[in-house]
Amino acid sequence: MKMTTSHLITAAAISSAIALASCQQKEESAANSDSSEEAGQPQAETMPAAEPPAEAANPDDRFIGMDQEAAGKLCEEENITYRIIEIDGMPQPATSDYQPERLNFAIAEGKITKVSRG
Repeated sequence: MKMTTSHLITAAAISSAIALASCQQKEESAANSDSSEEAGQPQAETMPAAEPPAEAANPDDRFIGMDQEAAGKLCEEENITYRIIEIDGMPQPATSDYQPERLNFAIAEGKITKVSRG
């Protein structure tokens, strides 16, 4: 089938009409929401985004800042297994087995700076 000029003009007119109708619907819905506000009809309130829950403090972090001797005494009192895996940036000999109840301490200048489990 051969497209004539009148067919092309008709197709262009239909495309334009569809595009305009689409724009008009968006404008009408925006106008309707404005008029419902003016008419005293309640609008759905926008709630602020919920804040993320505060991070629970890790109970092992209580050792951070303690001196090595005080941390050792506290571990003994509470029957906690621990080891020192680093002193002033120098790794200390340690086994590679993982024991989730055991605390690993990193120490700098005599104070606990990092606590991990394993």
